[in-house]
Amino acid sequence: MTLKDLKDRCDNANLTYQYGMVEEGTKPPYLVGIVSDSNNFIADNKVYKKIDSVELYYTYKVKDTDIEDTIENVILEDVVWRKGDENFYKDDEVWQVVYYFNI
Repeated sequence: MTLKDLKDRCDNANLTYQYGMVEEGTKPPYLVGIVSDSNNFIADNKVYKKIDSVELYYTYKVKDTDIEDTIENVILEDVVWRKGDENFYKDDEVWQVVYYFNI
């Protein structure tokens, strides 16, 4: 999967997705992806395989297990992922959970 594939999968699932941050005024639920690190396969001073560590933030006001199922079973169907803790942000009155995976 590439970052473009991630966006396409979110679009096909009718989920709002942006890279980096959402536009002001975007209402939850939405997804935001960022590349947080790289773990490239390197040998002989050459990158043989580019591997980016991605964080996919799912922000919502009301828990919707159907959306979570879509993220986990459709959007991330062919990557190994791990799910972080769900956190509530009182100032914005939203919940957020992060999915971690490599592409």
